[in-house]
Amino acid sequence: MLSIITCSIKPEQLKAFKKNIEDTIGIPFELIAFDNRVYQYGLCKVYNECARQAKYDFLCFAHEDISFQTYDWGKIIISELSKPDCGVIGFAGASHKSLTISGWHSSAQYDRFNYIQQSPQEISPRPHYFNPTKNDFPEVIVLDGFCMFVRRNVWKKMPFDEKTFTGFHLYDLDFSMQIAQKYTNKVCFPIKVIHFSDGNFTDEWLNNSIIFHKKWEKSLPLYISTPSKKDILADERKTSRKLVKMLIRNKLNPQTIKPFLIKHTRKYPLRWGTLTLWFKFLRYKKQLS
Repeated sequence: MLSIITCSIKPEQLKAFKKNIEDTIGIPFELIAFDNRVYQYGLCKVYNECARQAKYDFLCFAHEDISFQTYDWGKIIISELSKPDCGVIGFAGASHKSLTISGWHSSAQYDRFNYIQQSPQEISPRPHYFNPTKNDFPEVIVLDGFCMFVRRNVWKKMPFDEKTFTGFHLYDLDFSMQIAQKYTNKVCFPIKVIHFSDGNFTDEWLNNSIIFHKKWEKSLPLYISTPSKKDILADERKTSRKLVKMLIRNKLNPQTIKPFLIKHTRKYPLRWGTLTLWFKFLRYKKQLS
């Protein structure tokens, strides 16, 4: 029933992932694991190649460092995916995508997420849950890619863009964004899943984000329910400020950060939030000297 596709670089992690699926899924499945230690292909290329090999009509694109905590989760997913309007299902996403550069989350009120984070250096897991709609599968536009489900016929119409995204970033936003043009993407709340790593906001992520936003700029900002013009402008301002803070927090080169800070200042001058960004930036720059 479900073809599970993963890009593998850690055999022991893959072994644990396969055992977890066998113990919890509750439906027939196949695991297509692409050993990427030699080829080092980008995720779009790996996922498209493996999806072409899949024998089932329902696909799951997943990182190998996750663990499902709900029994018979496969039945729940197949039931929702079988709805004709269903696009991509994931565990973290947002009902808004800003024009300003961001990850899947840009303004907190639009976030929808349900997963447990536990990176290797952490002793205790961190539950992440936000669902103001109270629906089991609330609608979103973009999704995080650590685990995504989609019907094979939907993927076939709109495969991963392996020509534009050749690495390991933004493949998920682009895939979910294109499918959101014709189908309803959703975040899954009946199923619990642990993700054993955090995201990496590096120079590579930033470069791919610029490419993504250039590709989709005519469609952005995009909302499930479009708010007032005032609220849209406020969302863009908050996202712009959040971007600069994130680049500083992730310790990117000050020369990389500065153009984004200058752009923010030109768009939003004479604001206390803009001034505090400069304080943060100058303090960070001083720490490096």
